[in-house]
Amino acid sequence: MADLAGVAADLYGVPPAEFTRARTAAVTAARSDGERDLARAVGGLRKPSSAAAAVNLLVRERPDDLGALLDLGVRIREAQAALAGADLRALHAEQQRAVGAAADAALELLGGGAGGSVRGQVEATLRAAMGDPDAAATVATGLLVRDLFSSGFEPVDVAGAVAVPDAPALAGAPGRRTPLRAVPDDAGAAAGGHRDGPDGGGADGARPGRRRGRLLTEEEPQRPLRGAPAGRRSRVRVADEDAPGSGGGARTGDPGPGDGEGTGDPGETVSLPGRRRRGRVRVEQGRQAEQDRQAEQERRAEQERSAARRAAAEREARSQRRAAAVRAAEQDVALARDEADERRGARDAADDRLHAAEARAEELGGTIARAREEIERLRAALASAEQEAREVGLEVRHARSARTAAARQAERADQRLRAAEAARDAL
Repeated sequence: MADLAGVAADLYGVPPAEFTRARTAAVTAARSDGERDLARAVGGLRKPSSAAAAVNLLVRERPDDLGALLDLGVRIREAQAALAGADLRALHAEQQRAVGAAADAALELLGGGAGGSVRGQVEATLRAAMGDPDAAATVATGLLVRDLFSSGFEPVDVAGAVAVPDAPALAGAPGRRTPLRAVPDDAGAAAGGHRDGPDGGGADGARPGRRRGRLLTEEEPQRPLRGAPAGRRSRVRVADEDAPGSGGGARTGDPGPGDGEGTGDPGETVSLPGRRRRGRVRVEQGRQAEQDRQAEQERRAEQERSAARRAAAEREARSQRRAAAVRAAEQDVALARDEADERRGARDAADDRLHAAEARAEELGGTIARAREEIERLRAALASAEQEAREVGLEVRHARSARTAAARQAERADQRLRAAEAARDAL
């Protein structure tokens, strides 16, 4: 089982069309080596989706492109930490171009023919790796079986995305680009992002300044968020008769230096003659303050309603995406189970054919051995027959010679007989 990660690293580097054949060959090789557990584990490896296979090929063939994307993701997080709007816009435009180019390269390695949905899944996986270190580590294994998705608000769900859990990153593949850490809650207060007064939190009834939710990398300096400068509201303070420094001029209505020329700075003192005029100013100030408080409350209520609507929409979108992901995963499981059953049946049939062929080969081997023995026996019989034929032939030649000599002798004897009979008749 220790070699499962190595076998998987080879399997997930082939195009999807060749994956099943390569997996069957790996199972056969493991079984022939006596590694039954390894063969069973390899046989259970899932076939990757087209998008996952494209990203796996990109990790192996174009690791520098993937590393550049991860570095760009770190730069984007740094710009978010600094609340650099102009930099973020430029970096997001660069991200759009870089992700598109990387997706084109991945689909080209896949062999082309992929649809727009596969391209969208490849881009979503690359964006998830740029924004989440766990997703980057998952992609770096090169063993993806499904695509990844990042909502930007929650960690990327990488459960079941890797064929071999806890598999290490491929050699030379770019991995996690710095782990993330959360910004402390008191960062906003340190930046001065709170307002004076009981509502905004000042010295009296102070509350920590609100910060934007974000994550920083370990390399980012421990710097506070830049908060918007606290709004300064110009107000008029009427000099009280008994207030220190008002002097007798304020009591008698004599204008002092600069009286009646408010500049709008906090703490500006306007000395107005008469209690009636001071009272009207105080009433106007109270009415204006009440209107400002009501406007502020309405603004906050509207912001809360907008935030609630956005949160509800985001929850609904996440629920829909999660349901779609679950349906896709269930479909993948069903397809994988059907494919596994089919492949197991094919494997069993192949085992049966193999056993039958081995038995037939053994039978033919015995027949061949017996035929060879018979051939040797026949060769020996043939040699003996040929030798006997040669001897018989020699005897035949001798017999023919003897017959010829006997015929001649018989003819001479016949001639002598005829001569003797002729001589007798002559007597």
